[in-house]
Amino acid sequence: MELSNILRQQTTTPYALILGNASQWPMWISLVRSNAKTSDIWDLIDPSLEQEPLHTKPLLPKKVDIAGTDEQLRSDQYTDAIAQFHLDYKEYQRKRKTLIRTLAAIQISISETYLRYIVDKNSPWQALRALQKAIDPSYRMLTVSQQQLSNEQYQRARAWLRDETRSAELKPVI
Repeated sequence: MELSNILRQQTTTPYALILGNASQWPMWISLVRSNAKTSDIWDLIDPSLEQEPLHTKPLLPKKVDIAGTDEQLRSDQYTDAIAQFHLDYKEYQRKRKTLIRTLAAIQISISETYLRYIVDKNSPWQALRALQKAIDPSYRMLTVSQQQLSNEQYQRARAWLRDETRSAELKPVI
């Protein structure tokens, strides 16, 4: 089922809260997290991760990939590998559909004010990450404190360099 069909089916938000302001972020993200954990996709959309997790399609095994010399054993192992591939592919498809539904759910559960942050995002992780950077008060405070720390370190380094330069100028040249 593609995104357009899913959007047509979802006329109301699946979350009990519409994200309308920054103060609602903690409750809203906890609802998203709860639903994602229930669907076993939180590890694919967690916005605290620095890089977007990959959701890779399983590869169909090839008989040449099965090692060994006993033809019957190789055939049995190949049959097992094919069966495992079908299970993995079914799970991949389920998660893929859930990711599409989750992105749609995020899009319809935020106010128009926040839509501008996610309009060009193609995955739930990208959307949540953009929202987190834009409105999560704790993320912004962390970023500000990181900037302040970096500024303090820079000022200390400048002062140290100034002191080193002054002491080098005072040293006699031999």
